[in-house]
Amino acid sequence: MGAKNVQRKTNILSVRVSDHEMEYVREIMERTSRSASEVLRDAFRSLCEHGDQTLAASRPCERRH
Repeated sequence: MGAKNVQRKTNILSVRVSDHEMEYVREIMERTSRSASEVLRDAFRSLCEHGDQTLAASRPCERRH
């Protein structure tokens, strides 16, 4: 058997969010059974892939204010 090709995560990104934003992240974590890191990595990937389209789209966290 060969060694698994595992991409190592060597960088740490620290982000401050409001209580409201964190609650939104927790809701996603609960619905998807994923960690905060996984949720935020996917959000970052989506931003990288879709660029300005993602930024211009309606932001669910802001709708609840």
